Amino acid sequence: GNFTLKKNWEIVFESLRNNEEIHFLLIGSGKLKKHYLKKIDLLNLKSKVTILPKKDQAEIIKYYKASDVLVFPSKYDQFGFVVPEALLFKLPVLCSNTTGASMLIKDGYNGFLINPNITIENYFSKTLANLSNMSDNSFESVKEITLEKRVVEFLNIFTSELDA
Repeated sequence: GNFTLKKNWEIVFESLRNNEEIHFLLIGSGKLKKHYLKKIDLLNLKSKVTILPKKDQAEIIKYYKASDVLVFPSKYDQFGFVVPEALLFKLPVLCSNTTGASMLIKDGYNGFLINPNITIENYFSKTLANLSNMSDNSFESVKEITLEKRVVEFLNIFTSELDA
C-alpha cells in the first residue's frame, strides 16, 4: 500500500520490538519510506522487517500464500480491500477498529479488532496461539460474500426504505 501517516505502520514496528516469532513484510511505497527505514534501524528491527516495493496482483497472491497474518493498522480508512483478500487466503487479520473493513472481523474468530493508537504486540501472540482455527475461520467468514449477494442486500435496503 501507500506509506502515509494514516496507514500507521509505526505502531507495527513498535509492537515488534520484543517479539522474536514474527518477521514483518511491508509491501508498498511512498514518501515515508526513508522515515520507516530510519525507524526500523533505530528500533533494531532490521532482521524482523522487510520492505518491498509495490507488487502487481499476481505477485501479491504469492505473498498472501506465504503469510500467516495480515495487519491492517490504519488510523482511518473507508474499507481496504486487502482485508477480504487476506481472509480469502485464510489469513487472520489484525484490523483497526476505525476502518470500514473492521465489519468483516469477528474478534477472536477470524482476527482481532485493534485500537490503532496502542501497540498490538499481545494480538500477535493470541493469533499465533490459535493460528490454525483462525485461518480456517478467516476463509469461512468471507466465502459466501459475493458482489451479487451484496447488490441484493443493498437493493432490499433501498426498497424497504421506499416502502416505508
